[in-house]
Amino acid sequence: SIQLVKELRIYDVAQLEQQIIAQQIAEAERFIFDIRATFQLQVGFEERAEITLSDQKFLLERLLNENSALLEASFLNFDTGKETFRVSREKVFQAPEFQDHSGSAEYATAKTGKDYISSLRYDTEKRLVVTLASPVKNRKNEIISILTGEVDLSALKEKISTGRLGNTGYVYAIDQE
Repeated sequence: SIQLVKELRIYDVAQLEQQIIAQQIAEAERFIFDIRATFQLQVGFEERAEITLSDQKFLLERLLNENSALLEASFLNFDTGKETFRVSREKVFQAPEFQDHSGSAEYATAKTGKDYISSLRYDTEKRLVVTLASPVKNRKNEIISILTGEVDLSALKEKISTGRLGNTGYVYAIDQE
């Protein structure tokens, strides 16, 4: 009977650990879903035209205000892959600072109508980040621009690191690479 109690306790602990892991996965998925949902942008006009620069600035600043994990965001010209507007938490970039993304995976993927999420990496300030890109569509569902952004995963990293398994175990996340 002592052996049975021991085995039941081991089973109960394993069940609790599975619940903790499932909860951590759900939180990570919710974090990513919320950020990806932020990037689903459709404008109200039917023409296949660029969004005005003042509207780009307004939209990008609003995205940054609504999502604390977003460090930087920009619009790319659909045809050329060059930035048309870019903002970060620290500044609004000027035209000479705009980057050309024409050879990037995020531009190539979003231009086909699919969302892009990069592999995990550390930025220059040692923050764990990913790059997101999504097509921006008009009311006719035509792609008119590309929205890109750098997302700080520190909040997600913090949530995951709080998961504990037993006295010495812990939860961590890895990407597919």
